[in-house]
Amino acid sequence: MTMNSIHSAPDGKSTSLVPELLDQGTKVVDLAADFRLKNPGEYLEYYHAKHEHPELLEKAVYGLPEIHRERFATQACSSSRMHGERRRYRLAPLVKIGIVDEKKL
Repeated sequence: MTMNSIHSAPDGKSTSLVPELLDQGTKVVDLAADFRLKNPGEYLEYYHAKHEHPELLEKAVYGLPEIHRERFATQACSSSRMHGERRRYRLAPLVKIGIVDEKKL
């Protein structure tokens, strides 16, 4: 049986929690910033801390699972909790039928 976890630890805390969940076969949607960037060096630049598990960054997918389900077949993904991304989610049906241009959001 596959377990799923929506995870919202404070930024910087998910890097120690998510690997254990993945090792147990759990699919994780992480709302913190810990798995959003692909380049470990950017974590040091933007968050002033070294990423604890840079080997997981390439495997993680960033985006809205509600809209791009096919991209989230992976075990770990990072999803935004920011207002701008929620706006994109609300407008997704209009983008899908061509009324709103996604590039202008």
